[in-house]
Amino acid sequence: MPESVRIDDNQPEVGRFPRGEHVHNVLDDHVDRALLRLSDYPDSLIEAIDRVPYLASIAGRIIQLEGPSSLADLQFLDLIRKRLRHELLRRVITDKAGPAIEIIALLRGPVPRSILVDLANEDAVRETEDLGLVYPVFDRSREDLVAGIAVLHSRTEEHELEERDPEAIVEGRQDTRHRKIAQRFKRLYREDGDPRWIRECYYHTLATGDPGDIGEFGAVYRGELFWAGEYWFAKHNYPAALAAFQAARKLGLNSYESELRLAACLFRVGRTKEGEQHYRSMLERFPDARGVKTSFVDCYLALNRNEEALKQLDNFDFDVGTSYWIAHQFGRAYLGLHRYTDAISAFEAELKQLTRPTAYLDLAAAYRRIGRRSDVARVLRQGLKRYAKHFRLRVNYGCNFMLMYS
Repeated sequence: MPESVRIDDNQPEVGRFPRGEHVHNVLDDHVDRALLRLSDYPDSLIEAIDRVPYLASIAGRIIQLEGPSSLADLQFLDLIRKRLRHELLRRVITDKAGPAIEIIALLRGPVPRSILVDLANEDAVRETEDLGLVYPVFDRSREDLVAGIAVLHSRTEEHELEERDPEAIVEGRQDTRHRKIAQRFKRLYREDGDPRWIRECYYHTLATGDPGDIGEFGAVYRGELFWAGEYWFAKHNYPAALAAFQAARKLGLNSYESELRLAACLFRVGRTKEGEQHYRSMLERFPDARGVKTSFVDCYLALNRNEEALKQLDNFDFDVGTSYWIAHQFGRAYLGLHRYTDAISAFEAELKQLTRPTAYLDLAAAYRRIGRRSDVARVLRQGLKRYAKHFRLRVNYGCNFMLMYS
């Protein structure tokens, strides 16, 4: 065998500490064991970290912030084992970092650090840097750009859109922030003339402006129109979102994502026939795109047209084992049709594929409808083992406990 391909058994694993006390030492850099009354770290934690340096560092920060209870948190250990760095970093966001995080969530890319300081404050920005949530970005034209890690940006996942409560969305606060960001980008553009800042200024202006004015923007800003539509869609302002997507289309934007959103908006503003026609046209163009099919089903579910949603799921030859989201769609349709036993089976199939707090809540709701309070309690307890701080799980568990023993 040539020497160039011979394996050296003594070569250390790349990206990991050597065997020894290194993980304990990194944890001790962040954890005050005397204050938390910890004699040692459990073997389950050390095994989950698996000698990966960044996992040891993040785990130490979380243990110091959340206390000894985090060591018994199954979700915490599961996130470490799966090396879900961004999900772990969510847990180290502090109140001090909050003002900077609120601004970063609305930004689309790197910005001068001074903008973050102006819109939040120096202490908040420094805290996000110390926590590893904001990092410097190389740029040929400027030396002061920073960006937040991807998980901080408020991109809404497709499956979250149907589960957000419109009543829970605070109107005005984000609009005010978008307006301040737009004004700050306008000032920055006047200072250095870089065209990227005027694009960002237009985007943040669109996010708070009058949808009737969006047609004034030229084709160069069609991307900004799309993201403004995304913003309004996430806020359930479907007429405004539809106006943005239609204007972007007139300016030549004809992407898969924009057409999908356009069809979804047509449904939600009551133009159902047009929405159905648009989806069928997309299915002809993208016959193998599962996203078009699941979005089509979501529209029927959003309008509580559960029979039609179930019919489409069958037409697409889907079943509860196809994916966790499709199992969730079956569960929602069955629940709306009062087929509670079928809903239970669907939500259980969803949980086998992916554990999410909403899946435990939905499964508990199905059991509640048929009066099986002990099963409701069992499911919610299982959810709380993984998501101990989830507000709705805790409230539902408390309410069910009161009903069981009142």
